Amino acid sequence: ILSSNDSAFKKCYKSLFLGLIDFDIIYAFILYNCRRAADGKPKMTHVQF
Repeated sequence: ILSSNDSAFKKCYKSLFLGLIDFDIIYAFILYNCRRAADGKPKMTHVQF
C-alpha cells in the first residue's frame, strides 16, 4: 500500500519541481527584458533568451 502512494507522491513532487523551474525561467526572461528596455536596448525573444 505504501509503495503505490510513494509513486504518486514522486509524480506530484516531480511535477511541482518542474513547474517551479519553468516559472523561474519565465520570470528571469521578463526581468531581463525589463532591464534591457530600461537601458534602451531592444527586447529579446524567448527563443533568443
